[in-house]
Amino acid sequence: AEMNPITADQTPDNSTTATRSNCCFIVTGFGPFRGVPDNPTSALIRRLREVADNKIDNGDPSSSSSSSALIKKTSSNNITIRETHILETSAEYVREKIDNIYGRLRESSVESAKINIADTVGGDVGANSGNNEANVDDGTSNSNKAKNVIVVLHLGVNYRGKQFQIEQCAYNEATFRVPDERGYQPCDECILLEGGHDDETGTTTTAKSHELGKCFETTLDVQNLCLEMQKCNETISSRDPGRFVCNFTYCLSLDRCHSTNMCSDRKEVVYHALFIHVPPFNVVSEEKQLEFILNVMQAIELHVSGQQE
Repeated sequence: AEMNPITADQTPDNSTTATRSNCCFIVTGFGPFRGVPDNPTSALIRRLREVADNKIDNGDPSSSSSSSALIKKTSSNNITIRETHILETSAEYVREKIDNIYGRLRESSVESAKINIADTVGGDVGANSGNNEANVDDGTSNSNKAKNVIVVLHLGVNYRGKQFQIEQCAYNEATFRVPDERGYQPCDECILLEGGHDDETGTTTTAKSHELGKCFETTLDVQNLCLEMQKCNETISSRDPGRFVCNFTYCLSLDRCHSTNMCSDRKEVVYHALFIHVPPFNVVSEEKQLEFILNVMQAIELHVSGQQE
């Protein structure tokens, strides 16, 4: 049966400065799968939604002291948890959900571009102002405006893990050691189409950019992120996310993220995707894992802001 995702849609804070971006996060975790009836990432997603809700409400007096401390810690950061989702651990569901997430991001990017163009020309989109030069973007109008950043952050459990793994890449290969929650068990199958993707038309080309086993890298600096996180936690960078639903999710997300960046009109929003494997709660407690995820978000926000200065 399909799980209903837990979703927390928050309106991003549009206040930005000339040197600081507004960073929004869409965070996903997984439900149970074979061998892991209680997925810790489900609990983390629920806790993140609690933090996001209480942050907007300026804190809930009934919340635990530890949660209140985390809320206070994140309230001063330029971070918004825009959405949270618990995904069914199945390839079919993940493909539908990832396409839905990035489809909505593309739509919101197009609508935002239309509004900005209308503001630039001083009227409705498509209106003839009588001065064609007013419709020309010389690349300088937004030079002092910080770009908005949206990070799609995926969480999965490594049930044998002893530390946090920040995944640098994913592979266009699905080889499931056990069937997923819908009984699908591929072996050496492509996740993406065996062909390139034309970002202008959305059609498949004959280029072999999506061959079996192709590696897709995140646009975030995982090495520096790991160095930052190692100051307070056991964190390693990884180039092996497995070939199960975690890799399936990350591969799709990296591909859709790239396409969305290519289609982002006027490049006023930058998109990134990242996957983190967490250990079980009996290795690292739920409270410490929640704090780690929030610290990762803060480190990412500082990183992407630094890129734009």
